[in-house]
Amino acid sequence: MLIIALLIAGLIFILTFVMPEAASAGGDYFWIRMISFAVMAAFIGSGVISQYRGKAATALRDAGIWMTIILVLMVLYSFREEFGVVTDRFRREAMPTQAMQIDEGVLAITRSQGGHYVLDAKVNKEATIRFMVDTGASRVVLSKRDATRIGFDVDQLSYTEIANTANGTVMGAPVKLRSVQVGDYVIHNVSATVNDGEMVGSLLGMTFLDQLAGYSVRDDTLTLEFE
Repeated sequence: MLIIALLIAGLIFILTFVMPEAASAGGDYFWIRMISFAVMAAFIGSGVISQYRGKAATALRDAGIWMTIILVLMVLYSFREEFGVVTDRFRREAMPTQAMQIDEGVLAITRSQGGHYVLDAKVNKEATIRFMVDTGASRVVLSKRDATRIGFDVDQLSYTEIANTANGTVMGAPVKLRSVQVGDYVIHNVSATVNDGEMVGSLLGMTFLDQLAGYSVRDDTLTLEFE
């Protein structure tokens, strides 16, 4: 029973050390819970102690192992918020095109290695398209490849719009996107253009951004605010 008593005493010491505010704020209630825990542990331990009869060294070793495990778990629990921040940062670095929810109705996208903000969005519930966010684009601009994936017949579209770009003048076909979903949030009826020229990827322009409650850039993070 000495080993069990030492184990219980150690557990109570760890609890008061890791959570001193509970010991001070909880008052008598805290110690009543500790005493109840000690009695329960002693009752359970009495059934286990018979397995270690005559094996004091083994009992002390196993008790030490369990004490260490419990201490590590308590320390991890105490730093759960800090670990959450590290986990979120890792997810952003590992999956930069996946928007992370940082608050109710607020998503964040980390700047990619190329210096742009790139995100994946589901369009018309048909396909997930990788967009580069471009505040200089007056509309959402789709490449022919992405437009085909969504379900448009690019050969039947009317390329009647003229756009002046860094690569010269290009023609575009106006289309309407029923929905653009980023994370759990959906923007409906988004005006877009299918570019008749060559594009590396599609652009998420102002016809999408203007329907948000707001957006901002700070510390290499683009924040999108949905209503």
